[in-house]
Amino acid sequence: METQLKITRPLFERVHEDLSCPHQFAWERVGYLLCNSRDAKQTKLIAFDYVPVPDEFYVEDDTCGARFTSDAVRLGMSLALEHKCSVLHVHVHALGAYPSKTDKEELPGVAQSIVNASSSNTHGWLILSKTTAYGELTLPCGTKSILKDLSVVGHPMVIHSLAVDSKLQVEVEENMNNSRQGFLGLNFNQIAAKATIGIVGLGGGGSHTVQQLAHIGFQNYVLCDNDRIAESNLNRLVGASLRDVENKEFKSAIASRIIKGLQPNAFVDSTPGRWEDKREALAECDIVFGCLDNFVGRRDLEAFCRRQVIPLIDIGMDVRSMAIGYEIYGQIALSLPEHPCLHCLGVISEKNLEHEAADYGDAGFRPQVVWPNGILASSAVGMAVSLISNWSGGTEPLFRLDYTGSTGLLHPPPTLQYLKGVKCPHYKLEQTGSVKFISI
Repeated sequence: METQLKITRPLFERVHEDLSCPHQFAWERVGYLLCNSRDAKQTKLIAFDYVPVPDEFYVEDDTCGARFTSDAVRLGMSLALEHKCSVLHVHVHALGAYPSKTDKEELPGVAQSIVNASSSNTHGWLILSKTTAYGELTLPCGTKSILKDLSVVGHPMVIHSLAVDSKLQVEVEENMNNSRQGFLGLNFNQIAAKATIGIVGLGGGGSHTVQQLAHIGFQNYVLCDNDRIAESNLNRLVGASLRDVENKEFKSAIASRIIKGLQPNAFVDSTPGRWEDKREALAECDIVFGCLDNFVGRRDLEAFCRRQVIPLIDIGMDVRSMAIGYEIYGQIALSLPEHPCLHCLGVISEKNLEHEAADYGDAGFRPQVVWPNGILASSAVGMAVSLISNWSGGTEPLFRLDYTGSTGLLHPPPTLQYLKGVKCPHYKLEQTGSVKFISI
């Protein structure tokens, strides 16, 4: 059996920073990674904290990278009992996540001690490098497991770095001409072929998003929409036709047709349904696009994505009446774990949640036209590509862009500067994974 590990970029960097610090005499530092699980079998782990082994627990020994006392082992055992979570003994190898002979011989014993203290969770040991990991774990059922893949969620992202499929690599190289988008990175096509993208809402914004993702080369999709197309959708739904209206096609079927027309080998979960009914499939996504037209739905989708440690890119648009004429407003917002959420970014507020049922403006109920959806979706897709490729070499992504139709401009709001370095107070990393019921 194989396991998966997700870790946010800030936590990943914090672990590396601590474990890379020189010790007075030890060649390596060690610590413990605390993880929640997002499945019943505890094969899908989400790291939420890191605890270093104190300096006084090390023993001077030139025969290995780090030797430590029984106090260090008891620390791991106590963490498992206190937090009722998975605990992974962790250290760093700078030249790649390859275990040494000493690692193979001695670390299983450390992990087994933690298992003996708390057998109801997955425990083990882990070696990290900058982009990969190696891990051996013991599941609650007693089965031994090897770490299948590591995903680092943040900017930049690392997606399934251990899931190397040589057959997939050959297919991608043979079937995709990336000469015009080679600046995105030499391995971008392979990343796009491995990543799974969720699109929630397949109307104006969602249909544009699907089309552009398929053109770029993404191969795995989870499409969430329970609606059939109506004639009133034709002014903005890309790929739809009058025949689709006559046949009462599902919007998800139209989106699937667009993808398959560009990427014949793509895997598309296009079963019609609300995202709430497809949570299991959506939880496997690496990035989710939210193209919903109500604030309650956007709030609930973000809460789900935060619990699963999935970046959410939210698209919203509205038309409002002015003293003379109308104005189109829109925004794209990136909700990234351990960074500002949609509440922090001002996209969702108590006020707009309270007025959810109101008719915004007098241009008609939630009016929509095709070109703003195209502009917003294009920038949203750009956010996703920047996350997984970091093609510009920037230090952090733009978390929000606002659009006004009369000027045709996209710009970051002035308030964004005050959110730099701010950690979201609404969603805590320790609250990720499956819901836990704790006796009080």
